[in-house]
Amino acid sequence: MIKSITTFTLSDEIFAVDMQKVPIILKAEDYLPKDISVQQIQSKFKYDKTDVYLLNLYKILKLNPKKITKESRILVGENNEITFGFIVEKVNEIMNVDDNIKKTIPFLENSTHSCCSVIIEVMDQKFLSIDINEILKNLKVYHNKISNTDEINETY
Repeated sequence: MIKSITTFTLSDEIFAVDMQKVPIILKAEDYLPKDISVQQIQSKFKYDKTDVYLLNLYKILKLNPKKITKESRILVGENNEITFGFIVEKVNEIMNVDDNIKKTIPFLENSTHSCCSVIIEVMDQKFLSIDINEILKNLKVYHNKISNTDEINETY
């Protein structure tokens, strides 16, 4: 059950993600070079002595990448001992939703946003809901613990 969501902007679209899946929010400018496109970012960075592998949501969602700005943030989570993050243009709001999700509307299956399975409605606002499990399921992560390389290979 989703208890809270983080809403964020990518290419002028507003998305939501379960806060339990990506509980850490970092200022991108503290960890990444400034004034460059998300496409130019290396595939990982260090946070608290841990490698964080960056997922390119712009590529996954087929959106036009933006430059990193003062408002840019990195949402960070962990799955199967792999710490991952993705850059967003800005975090709009963190909302405690508990049972306030009025409904979920299935999203068009032929949409370019293949990892957005539903539109959720919370407090009369609608958001495309990012399915982190779907993104991770469709990524082949080759971490040095697994295969002696530090790359994320996206299948999108």
